[in-house]
Amino acid sequence: MPSQSQFTQVGKRRIELSNLTKVLYPEDQLLKAHLIEYYFKMAPTILAQVKGRPLSFVRYPDGIGKESFFQKNRPNWAPDWIEHARLGQEEKDYVIVTEEASLVWLANLACVELHQMHSRSPHFERPDYIVYDLDPPEGFKFAALAGLALEFKGHLESYGYHPFVKTTGRKGLHVVTPIEAKWDFGEVFEVARAVAQPFVESHRGLTTLQIKKEHRGGKVLLDIYRNRTSQTIIAPYSLRGLPGAPVSTPLGWEELGSLENPSAFNLHSVPSRVKESGDAWEAMAAYATGIHTERKGASPTAKIVPAGRTYKTPAQLETYAKKRSFETSPEPLPAQTAATSGSAFVVHRHHASRLHYDLRLEQKGVLKSWAVPKGLPPRPGLKRLAVSVENHPLEYVNFEGAIPKGEYGGGMMWKFAQGRYEITKEKKDGFYFRLHSRELNAEYRMHNTKENQWLLERVDSPQKDWLQEQIEPMLAQPADQVPDASDYLFEVKWDGIRALIALDEGEVRIHGRNGLEITAQYPELVLADQSFRATTGLFDGEIVCLEADGKPSFGNVISRMQQRGEGAIGRAKASHPAVCYVFDCLYLDGRPIVSEPLNRRRVGWAAHRQRAAESATRVDGGRRKTRFRLSCERGGRRGAGAFGRGKGIRAGRHHGQAA
Repeated sequence: MPSQSQFTQVGKRRIELSNLTKVLYPEDQLLKAHLIEYYFKMAPTILAQVKGRPLSFVRYPDGIGKESFFQKNRPNWAPDWIEHARLGQEEKDYVIVTEEASLVWLANLACVELHQMHSRSPHFERPDYIVYDLDPPEGFKFAALAGLALEFKGHLESYGYHPFVKTTGRKGLHVVTPIEAKWDFGEVFEVARAVAQPFVESHRGLTTLQIKKEHRGGKVLLDIYRNRTSQTIIAPYSLRGLPGAPVSTPLGWEELGSLENPSAFNLHSVPSRVKESGDAWEAMAAYATGIHTERKGASPTAKIVPAGRTYKTPAQLETYAKKRSFETSPEPLPAQTAATSGSAFVVHRHHASRLHYDLRLEQKGVLKSWAVPKGLPPRPGLKRLAVSVENHPLEYVNFEGAIPKGEYGGGMMWKFAQGRYEITKEKKDGFYFRLHSRELNAEYRMHNTKENQWLLERVDSPQKDWLQEQIEPMLAQPADQVPDASDYLFEVKWDGIRALIALDEGEVRIHGRNGLEITAQYPELVLADQSFRATTGLFDGEIVCLEADGKPSFGNVISRMQQRGEGAIGRAKASHPAVCYVFDCLYLDGRPIVSEPLNRRRVGWAAHRQRAAESATRVDGGRRKTRFRLSCERGGRRGAGAFGRGKGIRAGRHHGQAA
């Protein structure tokens, strides 16, 4: 039978797909089409982990259970846009995936498994993590392996590392410690051995470093040998060629102890897991450290001190100094230095006379700085003006505070994201760079158009588009009594309807709790320029129709939502005008902020709404009883919601308490 094929467009690439109905997982009746769909859906998350890494593949042309082969070399008939690099003594020609289309093309070749090297372009000779493969013998219970991994986590932390964990998609676990890409494979292997040996000696009855199975004696192999040159591990979120289509899945340490069977993570479950909970390894690179043998006083329990560099470059900071009066401004002095790794960055949200963001990248002992009026672009295809401004001292990476009015740049300066960055590609008129931080992990391009004017673009796609996808609001747990704890903030229950308001490049869209769009029903709320000091954002609130005495009417707000047609909507608006009380912000100008504690999100919200915008009353724990009773008894309101001050939120999850 002749091969059946069709063409599809993935980004800017036109790809031929063949034999889509071929069965690759016979027991699960999964087709090649399912394989391609999985890698396409998961591409943003997978690319965040493997982009720039040399890859090898396990291909199953006729499905699992039949002949397979491990492939390192790029096929000589690969399209020109597939990036590659010749590496190693044998000069293998490795594929380097850089875009969604790369993964789709590989999946079409029945590349079920992706195996990655431990280094990225352009530093192929220097790994950026150390991996420990916990390989159990047959019949070893997974719960026991998880317990051993948790003990090993504590051992690694005693050396100053920050370990991460994932399933292998088989029966084992990979424990990974991110490091700065400064040492070659030989040095990193010796570090891995120096760390692993004491643990194995203290767990002789359970673990071994013997690579040959016949010498392991039924013990768990703590495999450090994968840290050698040209060795690989199964990539995060790669499928395995096993029944059930298991996936090598990054985990949070808190969930490892309760995990009974890693086979729960498979082609069907992992995409929804990532959409709901995110990638447990997303911020891993932000926790990179030096190897412990290079740190001062390196020994277990030693405190990590980042490698610092001191530069005396008054000429580079002359403009910075002239513009500021340091007798009144709390900003760092030009001569003030900071301990950095040489690749520090910070993004500030600057509430000056005009709200803008400041991007600062460490280069040659100072922070090269750009003012970005509209904030970071949330996805590819959007360009932001970035204006080069004066260099700032390194200590500015740690600065957050209020610059007095009347001073240069007077206003509040918030740290929007802080961490380390790396240049991924140099261009004649600019550069590509990747940000690594707890708050933001993304890749951008900076393009110089003329003099001090640049264009900032996002290169990678986020796995979750907070502005254009359906996001479930956080749900509350019912409670009979109002909590007395002082670490709660309280919101009045206005007897309205829950709403998520998306602000996207000047356009406002409103969705109800069930995901139904209701923008047209409340035209008076679509006032982006009057309501928000932001370019993009996702806000959580309650739409209310108030009577003349200020009491909310649930019937009227529901009636408004049910109107159809321009005339009916206009008449309902005139008779029952609506307001929206916004009480939270989930996404803002280029990054989700749901992990920020509530009290920080609240202070930020007060700053990024316009004065004319309606905002819900804030009631702190110290004034709970009086304000709560007055709000409910006099205002005709149904109750209140209590939210932990120091907590982040999870969409769609019950959290906090409501009375």
